[in-house]
Amino acid sequence: MIKMLSTDIELFAAALSQVYVVVSKDEMLDNAGIIREYCKDFVRVGDSWFARNTYQFNVILK
Repeated sequence: MIKMLSTDIELFAAALSQVYVVVSKDEMLDNAGIIREYCKDFVRVGDSWFARNTYQFNVILK
């Protein structure tokens, strides 16, 4: 099952638990890793920043 992260609390929980997040745009994988930071407009996964209104952030659940 895939869970899309969209709210601040979901991003916070994913960052706190250090789960791997898959970053995609238009269903194309762009990056994957642990959320290091986030703000109103951007999310930092690993060393890269991604715009929240452009990219999707997903966690794959068992």
